[in-house]
Amino acid sequence: MFKGGFIQNLPKIYGLYTGGFLVFIILMAIAEQAGASAKAIGIMFVAFTVAIYALIGYLSRTVQVDAYYLAGRQVPTVFNGMATAADWMSGASFVALAGGVYFGGYSYMAFLVGWTGGYVLV
Repeated sequence: MFKGGFIQNLPKIYGLYTGGFLVFIILMAIAEQAGASAKAIGIMFVAFTVAIYALIGYLSRTVQVDAYYLAGRQVPTVFNGMATAADWMSGASFVALAGGVYFGGYSYMAFLVGWTGGYVLV
């Protein structure tokens, strides 16, 4: 579908993902206003997520081991930074911080402030 190398196609693939997600959110808002049930919207959300990741995997396929595991060592810093930020701001981190504040009390807030400050530095 895309001509060129992996790095030349990377912005197109990320653009496809972002555009598809925005269109999907709009369609889900329309479906909710039309009376779709929460269960149906949930099923559509999971199906869309699986489909978009399958499409990205298909468009990014390669037979070279180095390109598969390390992206050919050619991922630009902006995209690598986005991946690092996504890992840092993962849902598990938020759940752990909320649980720590709940169980650890006010003294755990120092950890929360340090974690947030560390994210700014990253």
